[in-house]
Amino acid sequence: MAHEGRVSFHVRRPVAEVFAYVSNLELAPEWVPDLVSVRKTSTGPLGVGTRYDEVVHMGGRMAEAQLEVTEYSPPRVFAHRGQGGPAHFSARFLFTPEEPGTLVTHEWEVRLSGMFRLMSPLASNWVRKNVEAGMENLRRRLERSASAGGS
Repeated sequence: MAHEGRVSFHVRRPVAEVFAYVSNLELAPEWVPDLVSVRKTSTGPLGVGTRYDEVVHMGGRMAEAQLEVTEYSPPRVFAHRGQGGPAHFSARFLFTPEEPGTLVTHEWEVRLSGMFRLMSPLASNWVRKNVEAGMENLRRRLERSASAGGS
């Protein structure tokens, strides 16, 4: 069973700045709840195929996951997919210029495998709350940067 959703918000920041911040996954622990760290594991510039390891605090313990960038089209689309334990997940961010600033749309999907599918209702609730809180954190962080005059 897949758990999926979509969240959008508007921020008063130029689309290129918003894209640059969101696509820098090593900064994601600043705004994603329960995300402890993200480390790039591949070489070369950011683009399709770039790989990362991440550590997430879940249910009182640390879990590791691997990510790979699947879409990279600055400044409009950034997406990745990954796997950690029984969870397969994907995230896609769309950035649309919308005066005065940017409309950010985050689409996500999580699938649990094996016996963990039995935990789907609990996992779905956790993922939805985590994504919504993350988007609110991201919006606030970007707005704070705008009011401070920097990024």
